[in-house]
Amino acid sequence: MQFSIYGLEFDVPKEYKIQIWKGSLFFEGTVEFMDFQNNLVRVDWNDMAKVMGAHTNMREFFDDYLGKIKAEKTLSNFDLKEFPHEGMGDHEYYFYKLSYTTFRKFPHKEISDYIIGFGALCRHTGRTVVIQYRPPEGQPGIEDVVMGIIRSFRCRCAEQN
Repeated sequence: MQFSIYGLEFDVPKEYKIQIWKGSLFFEGTVEFMDFQNNLVRVDWNDMAKVMGAHTNMREFFDDYLGKIKAEKTLSNFDLKEFPHEGMGDHEYYFYKLSYTTFRKFPHKEISDYIIGFGALCRHTGRTVVIQYRPPEGQPGIEDVVMGIIRSFRCRCAEQN
């Protein structure tokens, strides 16, 4: 099923719940896609100047973000994979999967986890779009579905004029 809001377009499984956060506007908002097992794909868009700060491109922004995660003392087995996105045209983007293991002291426990993330910069509209997914704790996750949703993302900024 095709879903579109403010020029941001996705293919979402028809059985998913879609929640648009109250107060979402063209320059700032959030939408969530959720299945019946509480797997949640979150999409945030914001004014480019608010998000990017001193960063000049998406890679720099995400390198900083991932560096902070990697610096956590409880993390090990840090593995980062990057993916292409065919439909981004002239937009800067960064598409990745971060896998890691973390250790809890109490109760003593080792947890393997992953995050699938995507960020795009639309200089035409002055917005950033960030998509993130982390499986619910103790569940295997829906990686293939999430990758499909992210790969279907299109910014229809040329149609916003």
